[in-house]
Amino acid sequence: MTAEEASRVLAPYLWEVERREIFEYDTIYFFPVAERKKDRNTRDKPLAGGTAYGEINEETNNGFDNDQQEYNVRYNEQIGYRYEVIKKLGKGSFGVVLRVFDHKLKEYIALKVLKNKKRLYK
Repeated sequence: MTAEEASRVLAPYLWEVERREIFEYDTIYFFPVAERKKDRNTRDKPLAGGTAYGEINEETNNGFDNDQQEYNVRYNEQIGYRYEVIKKLGKGSFGVVLRVFDHKLKEYIALKVLKNKKRLYK
């Protein structure tokens, strides 16, 4: 579905930051509606850093990173509206490796999520 369609249909389940970022994607392949229905209060629960998941906050990358700039892994959650997080495979000095299901290609893959540090962008 397109970002415009997804924005309308998924509006009750989108976190604050997702309402803005969803328009950066041409196609929405996956969104965890069942997870969001199961836990309607997820967006209001503070994480270890004190920020709720998906709440606008640049210091914690909108609640998606911990205090070491590592991705806060949430199972059954989406990444890029395409990947569904299945489990954490490992952790290293550069970030974490996740087993995800790619809903575009319909297969399981490993996805490496780097720490949120400028030197790693290069």
